[in-house]
Amino acid sequence: PVRIGRAVLGMELTELDGVVLLPGEDGRVYLAGTPLESPSDRHRREALTRWRSDLADVATAPLPQMRRIHACLELLLRYVAARHVMIVEARGDQFEVINGASERGPFGLCCQDLAERFAQIRPRIDLARFVNRLEDENASSGTTLTLVHPIGCALPETGRWLVADAIGVENEDLAPLIVTTVSNWIGNILHAADEVQLSRERDRLYAEVVRAMSDAVLVVDAHQCVVQGNDAAARLTGVAVGQMTGMPVS
Repeated sequence: PVRIGRAVLGMELTELDGVVLLPGEDGRVYLAGTPLESPSDRHRREALTRWRSDLADVATAPLPQMRRIHACLELLLRYVAARHVMIVEARGDQFEVINGASERGPFGLCCQDLAERFAQIRPRIDLARFVNRLEDENASSGTTLTLVHPIGCALPETGRWLVADAIGVENEDLAPLIVTTVSNWIGNILHAADEVQLSRERDRLYAEVVRAMSDAVLVVDAHQCVVQGNDAAARLTGVAVGQMTGMPVS
C-alpha cells in the first residue's frame, strides 16, 4: 500500500483524505480513503451559502422593518420548501397569525388561508417542540415537517412563534438551521418594536396620572422647559395645557 494523502475523485469531485493505493489482481489499483464532504453535504453547504447571501441582501435593504420581515419569510418559504410560513401570537388561549407567506403569495394575499391552516394544524402540533412530524391529509405527500421556533416577545402575557409548515422530510437537515436563524433575526426586530410600544404605553399612562392629579404638576426636561402640565397647573399659571409644552419654567 502507498499513501498519497488527499485526492479528488469522480464526476462529483468527492475529496478523500488519508488516501491509500492498494494493489489488486490483474494489475488493478484501488483507492481507499475518508470522504471529507459527501455530495449531499456539498449541496447543503451551497444552499446555505446562497441563502446567507440572500438574507444579507434583505437585512441590509433600505426597506421598512415590516417589509424586511415579509421578504425574509418569502425567502424562508423558498429555501426550506415550506407551503406556509407564519408568525403566530398568543394571548391566553387566543391565537392570531400576524404575518406570513404561502405558495399563493405574501401575507396580504393569503392571510385568511394562513389563519385557517394554523387552526387546522394547531391541535396536531406541540408549540414546545421544534420539529413536529405530521401525516399530510394528501396521501401522496406522506409525512411532512412543521417547525415551530419561539420568537422573543417583550409584551406581557404574550407568546410568539415562527411556524414553517409542510416541509418535505428531504429538507430535515437544512430547514432547522435556516428557520432558527430567521426566527432569531425576526425576533430582534419585533422585540425592538415591542419596547417602543411598551414605552409609548408607559408614557400614556404617566400622562393620564399627571392629568388626573388635583395638585398643579409641571414636568420639565434637562433644559428647564415644560414637557407636560396638568389642568391644575393651567389654572395656577393662566397658561393653557396645550400651550405649556416647550415653555421655560422661568
